[in-house]
Amino acid sequence: ERLKLYELLRREKSYYEVVLKRLRKIKDEENIEMYYQYLKRIVNWPEQRGIGHFKFFFPFYPDAIDVIRIISARLTTARSALYFLHHALLRAIEQNSKDMLSLWNVFEDIISYEEAPSGGMTGVVSIKTRYQDEYRAYEAAQKSLDGVTRGPLKIYKNRASKILNTLFLYKLAHRPPLSPEQALNAVMETKDLTSTLQDNLDHYEQLLIEMPKELLQIEEREGNFIFVERETEDWGVLYKKARNELDQSPVQFAKYYKKLLEEDGSLFKEVAPDKIVGKEFL
Repeated sequence: ERLKLYELLRREKSYYEVVLKRLRKIKDEENIEMYYQYLKRIVNWPEQRGIGHFKFFFPFYPDAIDVIRIISARLTTARSALYFLHHALLRAIEQNSKDMLSLWNVFEDIISYEEAPSGGMTGVVSIKTRYQDEYRAYEAAQKSLDGVTRGPLKIYKNRASKILNTLFLYKLAHRPPLSPEQALNAVMETKDLTSTLQDNLDHYEQLLIEMPKELLQIEEREGNFIFVERETEDWGVLYKKARNELDQSPVQFAKYYKKLLEEDGSLFKEVAPDKIVGKEFL
């Protein structure tokens, strides 16, 4: 990783060859074929890119290496990228994990990593110090997600958190917004054991559509989704949550609307209509 950049990148695959050679040694290629056959049934990137590409990067999701490489280069050097990937691989071995490795597997390593840069620079560099505004926005988003009390984001909170982590790191790497298909490819977690590829695509689309309703830091842009630097004040979280709940429940809406307009001391009592005509009245 200490080679000059142009030497390291003379060929398109040079960086990946160096990284993967240092990180792992494949002992049984038949297992890779089994992973390929399984994963192509639940996500579409293996079949799109082919078995050769899959074997070359195994056990890593290829795009994850690119994102980590970009982020680590902006922190200090390529050395930190090797650290992230190596720790994720060691942890997977220790836990006897069968998962492919992607961004959510290395997220905590990336966030907690600190390095004292060379070259006369002072201080310790980390995600929290280099990207202070972005990280505060991420913490606010995670807090909002933890506060969700119903719906798909409550049921699949851990998976939604993995999607949030992925969108956050893609933002730091200045990558474009992700489609539901790309989010599924990055997380590589099936809805359940019997889910088909289409089931998983629909599932991730549903989760991503719900996220902007609860997290101010996630925006939908023409069917794709992106993390934005926006801190959430508590009042904003509470208002957004209450509004979404009322929007989904006409009975609750009518109850609170009536109370607002008819309660003694209400500023609106004198001008309240004779009856509630529904949300369209607003």
